[in-house]
Amino acid sequence: MKSVALNSASIQKALDTAKSKGLKSPKLRAGKFLFSFAPMDGRNAGSIYVKYQHSNTEILYAGKITSGIFYPVPVAPESVIAELQDISNNLSESIVAYGRRTGECGCCGRMLVDPVSVSMGIGPICAEKFGLAGLRETVREELNAEKAEQQIKLEDL
Repeated sequence: MKSVALNSASIQKALDTAKSKGLKSPKLRAGKFLFSFAPMDGRNAGSIYVKYQHSNTEILYAGKITSGIFYPVPVAPESVIAELQDISNNLSESIVAYGRRTGECGCCGRMLVDPVSVSMGIGPICAEKFGLAGLRETVREELNAEKAEQQIKLEDL
């Protein structure tokens, strides 16, 4: 598989924001992927490592993103590139979908216990640290609209 240009600005921005707010090793979870910074003292400093959920218990290295280019490992599935492009274009939606599917925060990976956080796919602390507080508000508004619509349907019965 060849390297490919990837609009990774949203991923980079979220990780950079979390790092600037004091997180030593920020991680993002979206779709079946885990994004994290390469060590600053390693040969890939400045890159974002990309890992993916291969099975229920196995997480494999897919490659790295450097300056907007994804460099996959030779054994990465062909579907990885298309999935990464979708996630990078819809990062917020992908984080929410991950959290709703797994019940874990799309950033730190902790189990979400508050029903509102489970619906949002991200906890309030991570939303703030990763610069995604607006995401929580957007999802909250969507949930409130859905509840209001359900209430109207019940009243019509």
